[in-house]
Amino acid sequence: MDQPGVEGDDEAQAPVVKQKQRVDYYRMVALARRQIDSVRALDPVLAALLAERGVTTAYLINLESQLEVTLLALETRQAKMKAAQDAGVAMERAKFIVQDALGTLRIVGRTVAAEGIEGDLTQLHLNDPLPRAMDLLILQARAAFEGAQAEPYASLLATAAYPPEAVAAALTAITVLEQLERARGLAQKEAMQATENRDRVMRDLRRMVRPLRAQMRAVLRRHPECVTPLGF
Repeated sequence: MDQPGVEGDDEAQAPVVKQKQRVDYYRMVALARRQIDSVRALDPVLAALLAERGVTTAYLINLESQLEVTLLALETRQAKMKAAQDAGVAMERAKFIVQDALGTLRIVGRTVAAEGIEGDLTQLHLNDPLPRAMDLLILQARAAFEGAQAEPYASLLATAAYPPEAVAAALTAITVLEQLERARGLAQKEAMQATENRDRVMRDLRRMVRPLRAQMRAVLRRHPECVTPLGF
């Protein structure tokens, strides 16, 4: 269905940015937390066996620090993805306002052009197809509304219930759209960077926790009398 006041525009809305984190990442973090807590609560004999293999207090402190960094990266990425989604929604709303204003101007403009200046349709871009690309929409809309501020269009439009205030408001809306488009681009870039950082710290966590699991398995193989700690 066409948008109100917009002629023939069937452009689909921009896809919603997904906010969900990877479930396997959350599971990895939860498992690492459980395993660290289990090791800290070990009986002295098993703890000593692990310490001999390098699972020391210093190792656990470093691992916990990496876990905190990972949790922060997950939270940051979630916030950045939400910000990118919100920026996209705000831009789409602003785009609709500009499209609606431009579509209305064209309808009214064709009426006054036919009645007052027959055949003069070019300065207001009345016959141009409604642009789909953002840069073309901004360019053509601004040209049309700036043209609408000049005579004879301003007076003719005012007689057809399209006063100068409406033209000025449309030009302001175009400026807002430009700003929101830039904000969306920045938000998307920050979301991509946050995703890359999240993936990097997750790889670091995986690498750092691997020795803990390997050494625990080795100890348990050699000492089957020991009870397997929770998480292992």
